[in-house]
Amino acid sequence: MRKLFICIFLALFLTACDDTRSLETTPTPTPTNTSETNLKNNSDFIQGDFSEKKAMEFLYSNYNEAQKESNWNPTQEDLLKVDEDSSLKEAKEFYVTALLTSPFKEEGSDKQILITAAAPPEHTCHACAPIIGAFIFKKNTQGWELELKQHYVTELGSYGAPPDGKLVQIGKDNFGVLFDFGDTGQGYTTESVVLIAKTDKAFKEILTVETGGDNSGTCGDDLGPCWEFSSKYEFVSGKNENFFDFKISTTGTKGGDEENTTVPVNENKTYIFDGKEYKSRQ
Repeated sequence: MRKLFICIFLALFLTACDDTRSLETTPTPTPTNTSETNLKNNSDFIQGDFSEKKAMEFLYSNYNEAQKESNWNPTQEDLLKVDEDSSLKEAKEFYVTALLTSPFKEEGSDKQILITAAAPPEHTCHACAPIIGAFIFKKNTQGWELELKQHYVTELGSYGAPPDGKLVQIGKDNFGVLFDFGDTGQGYTTESVVLIAKTDKAFKEILTVETGGDNSGTCGDDLGPCWEFSSKYEFVSGKNENFFDFKISTTGTKGGDEENTTVPVNENKTYIFDGKEYKSRQ
């Protein structure tokens, strides 16, 4: 009887020890954080409604809502197209603002375009133009997916500020951004339009046309006659349905070939896309 009791005692003791080891070696399951998991899985998309703030945070991981700008530290590859002599080439930090956000449809899909202007601190000289960037987001079932990212398209503007830009339809299923640019120097004012659009899967300048000007700062009294001209323009359907023709009508006066003379201006021109850029049809 005594031996039976000892055997039972040993059996119970060994079972308890085994249970203790099991508790020590079995890992405790880590609770799943649902919100963090979803954020990680959807990090390549902008969730919900599209907005300037969301897009800038998505691209630059920061956004100062009060200043409406993001900080950007570009790589050498980002600045590859900047001219070697430009001060922008060596800049390490840029302030980036959203110049334009606009919805559009392309091939039946809802899309959003974001145009940015980027300049380093104190980039404020007369000839200091900011970098223009272009980004396209496409709507899908998960949100707004980044379809095109181009930090550098061109450099436009002066005193570190960009010109105004607007989204324009330039083809049956094609859109571009048209900038109205003006500048004054030594008494002369010049106005022009610059068009950037996507060709060969990237944005680039495809049209630059002078649209107006005057000599208001160098005329009158004993300085000589004043002259001024302006233009009206539009995109119209032509042979190329993907890139409409650009028609411009210019009227007014310009400076003549001889000193202190002016000549009347009344001309109409048509620019046609040749596969790479718009050129005047003579």
